[in-house]
Amino acid sequence: MRAAIGACLVLCVAAPAAAQDQAFGESHFVGDTPVDVAVRWSGRAGQPRGRVDVRVGERVRTLHDGAPAYAWAEGGARGVLVAMIGASSTVEARFVPVADGRPGAVRAHALRRTAGADRSPIGAAVAATPDGFSLFWQEASTSNAQALYETYLARFDHGGRPVGETTRVNADWPIADVAWMPSRGQYYFLLYYGGGDPRGTRLCGVHVDPDRLVNVEHPWWASAPGMIDEARLVVRGDRIVALYRDEEHLYEIDVTEGSWGRGPTASRRDHGAIRSDTAFGARATADGIALRRVPLSGS
Repeated sequence: MRAAIGACLVLCVAAPAAAQDQAFGESHFVGDTPVDVAVRWSGRAGQPRGRVDVRVGERVRTLHDGAPAYAWAEGGARGVLVAMIGASSTVEARFVPVADGRPGAVRAHALRRTAGADRSPIGAAVAATPDGFSLFWQEASTSNAQALYETYLARFDHGGRPVGETTRVNADWPIADVAWMPSRGQYYFLLYYGGGDPRGTRLCGVHVDPDRLVNVEHPWWASAPGMIDEARLVVRGDRIVALYRDEEHLYEIDVTEGSWGRGPTASRRDHGAIRSDTAFGARATADGIALRRVPLSGS
């Protein structure tokens, strides 16, 4: 999903009254079935509203209709898990089962936050794992713009039911996306890194141990700097690629390996122009990845 993480975007989530008419979202897969998450904001008549829908073909399940909200998602073995921020004062999780190309009844959970009163949720990422889903979210300080982020993890089973308690993660970088890498038995965190570079934001990569929830190496540069505002990971065997928006173009780059202070080892592939109201997603194939684009405006 388009980044809601970053100093300027803390205000976007904390004060959604500035919402204008927008449409954005994500595309995922449950098995071979495409599943799209569509987010709409309306700022008409001074009454900002937001809606989050999950679409499977022509069928729609509405997850939220109220305050403007952001949403992040991932498809799993039995359905799609969606994390929402802005829909309430906490992080909302919604699971939509998908079977025979049809969405089932929505299962809703409000996550228990353990951050201090001076923190506010600002972004999330969902990863499909062998046991179900891992939902990561980040909290920013509402009183100190220089304070590092705090990251938390909630686990769910394949049916979207919570498993265990909320856990603190040793990660204070802005997260773009998270994926599980079966070949390593570890999480891969894709990060946003500004670092004061006047040329823009870089993507960085790092592996995270699933038991200790700490990084196993220093994050490395995974892309050149640019106007990157959304990124998604796709795992293909022992490789992992990132799809990301940069100045209204969609790019693909292999982010499996790297080292800090050195530019990306792979060259990026340009998938052409993409509108801000077009969702994208992909899945691994024998030949690479299959890309999906979904226009959302007017649909």
